[in-house]
Amino acid sequence: MGKEDPKVSKPDNTAFTQQRLPAWQPILSAGIVLPLFVVIGLTFIGIGIGLFITSSNVQEIEGPVFMYYGLTNYYQNYRKYGISRDDDQLFGNIDSLKSPANFCSPYQMGAKQMPIAPCGAIANSLFNDTFRLFYKVNEVYTEVLLDDNGISWWTDYNVKFRNPPEINGSLKNAFEGTVKPLNWPKPVYELSTNPNNNGFINQDFLVWMRIAALPNFRKLYRRISEGNWSRSLPAGNYSLEITYNYPVLSFQGKKKVVFSTVTWMGGKNSFLGIAYLVFGSLSIVMALIMLIVYAKYQVQIDRDISTKNKQVKQIEKRDSVLTPKQQIERLIRPGSSYFNLNPFEVLQLDPEVTEDEIKKRFRQLSILVHPDKNQDDPDRAQKAFEAVDKAYKLLLDPEQKKRAIDVIHAGKEYVEHTMKEKKKQLKKDGKSTVVEEDDPEMETRDGRVDSWRTFQAKGKKKEKNRSFLKPPKVKMEQR
Repeated sequence: MGKEDPKVSKPDNTAFTQQRLPAWQPILSAGIVLPLFVVIGLTFIGIGIGLFITSSNVQEIEGPVFMYYGLTNYYQNYRKYGISRDDDQLFGNIDSLKSPANFCSPYQMGAKQMPIAPCGAIANSLFNDTFRLFYKVNEVYTEVLLDDNGISWWTDYNVKFRNPPEINGSLKNAFEGTVKPLNWPKPVYELSTNPNNNGFINQDFLVWMRIAALPNFRKLYRRISEGNWSRSLPAGNYSLEITYNYPVLSFQGKKKVVFSTVTWMGGKNSFLGIAYLVFGSLSIVMALIMLIVYAKYQVQIDRDISTKNKQVKQIEKRDSVLTPKQQIERLIRPGSSYFNLNPFEVLQLDPEVTEDEIKKRFRQLSILVHPDKNQDDPDRAQKAFEAVDKAYKLLLDPEQKKRAIDVIHAGKEYVEHTMKEKKKQLKKDGKSTVVEEDDPEMETRDGRVDSWRTFQAKGKKKEKNRSFLKPPKVKMEQR
């Protein structure tokens, strides 16, 4: 068998595979954040005012009227209550009808262990008060027609809830073998005489099964949309007849009946408008607080931002040499024969790196400068590749790596000693003690070449008389 081509597993040298795609990272300054908070705050305050005014303009009685029943201190959002149902059963599934889910417990099975339909605490607590509205004219009471058609959500009536298939044309037979919920006065198949409003698709049942998020809520009971009352309720005397079936005293609750019109945002409800106003106001307050903090610590903040920007630019400058052409130019530039004596500089690594990091960096650079990837300049790429390969092999040799590190340390000590002597002399001459070596970016190319040439020469000179390659440390003169 032939050897597998090693190039097959190598990723393409593209900006995407080599992660060289340009990126944008916003730097959030006070000039950006403060106006942003103010704009967001003013926007939310404007929307909140609009919602609050719209809700306040909802007029009771005038216009198409909706009739609601309301409950207080009733927690439909309680978790065990909210999950106490069987959606498969409510969808008309025969198996679930005969064997309700455990979520319905303790309203899962009734007398003689017969399944309850519909099961669960939500269905068992169905609101069952009834209302009749009368309009009094000349001592004559005329009943106002209340329409229960379409008071539930369309998705509930047409998608989520289904009656089980009728047996012999009878819905009652479909529910045979089940019992009604404990608190119901009659079974589910007798909720209405209208076949399109009976069983699991009864409108009042659907409205109740969509639980409320807050403890004080109201639910749609009827619409007044027929006869002389289709547009509005005329001024006059009205009487409301209530059939009281639903107890609320046990949980300190209250019941109410509300007649209201609606707008584009629904019925009268100021909560959403107030929520927008509160959030917008908090944004403005936060903007003011940050403005005060910024004004107090502006100098320090600007200094930190300047330092951060400088660091980012340094990183970008360092990373900008990761393109193939720039790497080749770096590795074979004039004086590279001396620069490349330092294997760490060739691979752009710190002396403290691990062997895995050295291997990883070698793979990256070898791909970038490989002649096969730089066919427009193969000769220069070959020289750059050889420099990378030589540095990599040198660092894999423990003795050569140790010698390189010793040379670096010795060089640092030499530079520090030289700087110290220079500063002493400048101070003695009454001149500024700032020297070029204080800023690494000001160090000249000739200085770096001479430094490496000197220490490499020292290492070679001592090599004959030493059993290992560690160069001697520079001894500081004692004065």
